[in-house]
Amino acid sequence: MPVSGIEPLTYWLRISCSTPELHRQFNNCTVNLDPKIRKRLLQESRNPFRGLRRIIWIALSASAGMGLLIMGIRSISGEIVPMNDVAIQLIAFFAFSTFIFLDRTKS
Repeated sequence: MPVSGIEPLTYWLRISCSTPELHRQFNNCTVNLDPKIRKRLLQESRNPFRGLRRIIWIALSASAGMGLLIMGIRSISGEIVPMNDVAIQLIAFFAFSTFIFLDRTKS
């Protein structure tokens, strides 16, 4: 029971479901969860921060792609572009594109 006045910060832990309780076949948790919410929570506990990771991979891949585009335009205009810089941009572009591909949903 919470004490009158200020409740401890961990009070909500006693009335919520833990991740192992969500994964059990029969939910013995005192809080009844909507099946859609339960499914979403289970998916999030298996792959935490998937949306944030995908946004980061897309942003980094786009950045490397723009770097390649700028280097291509510079080389077409006659400017000398060091091959080390081109190699770094290519590796970054293909690495981040691979991460986007690997971080997709399996279904």
